[in-house]
Amino acid sequence: MTSMIVALRLLAASQVLLFGCALGLSKNPWPIRTLGAMLALAVIGYLIVPLTQSLPGPVHLAMVTAANAIPFVLLLFVWVLFEDERPLPWPVLLLGIVYLAGSAASRGLGVTDDVGLLAITIQILKLAFAGAAIAIVWRGREADLVEERLKLRRLFTAGTGVAVVAVVIAELVTVWQVPALLELFGMAGMLLLALAINLAFLHLNPTFVLTGRRAAKLQPNVSDPLLGALIRLMTEERVYADHDLRVASLASRLNVPEHRLRRAINQQLGYRNFNQFVNAYRIEEAARRLESEPRSPILTIALDVGFRSISSFNAAFRTAYHLSPSQFRAQLRTES
Repeated sequence: MTSMIVALRLLAASQVLLFGCALGLSKNPWPIRTLGAMLALAVIGYLIVPLTQSLPGPVHLAMVTAANAIPFVLLLFVWVLFEDERPLPWPVLLLGIVYLAGSAASRGLGVTDDVGLLAITIQILKLAFAGAAIAIVWRGREADLVEERLKLRRLFTAGTGVAVVAVVIAELVTVWQVPALLELFGMAGMLLLALAINLAFLHLNPTFVLTGRRAAKLQPNVSDPLLGALIRLMTEERVYADHDLRVASLASRLNVPEHRLRRAINQQLGYRNFNQFVNAYRIEEAARRLESEPRSPILTIALDVGFRSISSFNAAFRTAYHLSPSQFRAQLRTES
């Protein structure tokens, strides 16, 4: 059984290496390529770490460190890929740095008898990072306009996240002494997952490009009936003021398939995310009203244009103008 486990580990590592090389050499932005390659290397480290115990200490420790870095690197990769240039909250980054430092100090969980408080805490953080990655994938599926990401997001990221969670739980339950039979099934599952990811990419997205067009205001094709109808709904009927507006409901109003509307907004208007598209109209109206209605409460304007809360309005407005709504209004008063 030991030789079979070793073979499965090496086969899975080869599939992960293939994916990492393809993504690293793709035309994605450099953060996605870099973090994707780092994630692949970390997974390879996990797969071959038991095979490096007879190698010099620094080599083995490097593999252990790489393996322990998987959950946090996965979260970083998911954030960069799916959050469309939204900065990672600094507390999460700080927690990740503390996690990596604590993980290194523990001399590599999974290959040591240390099952104290530090080891348990690190395992809990692993679960938290992997769970956060799964949540990001799940919550953004409806608003994603990039077909390349939408087709593969569940298989690739959610599948990887679930695998990380399963490994961490198995280590906790078995106190890092995973039975050979469970390890055999686990490595077979890792091989199948890596193979499925590569086959899915080769079938659905052989270029490995995951970002689509960069979000920007492109010149729409006004002769396209769908674009014309969409712009009329947004500008004349103000459908963006509906707090519950979704791609599906907008496609229903336009009487077109949902995938066609996603493609039109992404490829002809340049948006990667439906919320970004809708918020652009909301912020544009809000800016006009902040200038023309100096006595109207900011909260009233925010709710009128379609935001659910003042916090979401402030965040979107600051992203667009690099000022808070109150600062924007004060600047207008100063200029006048």
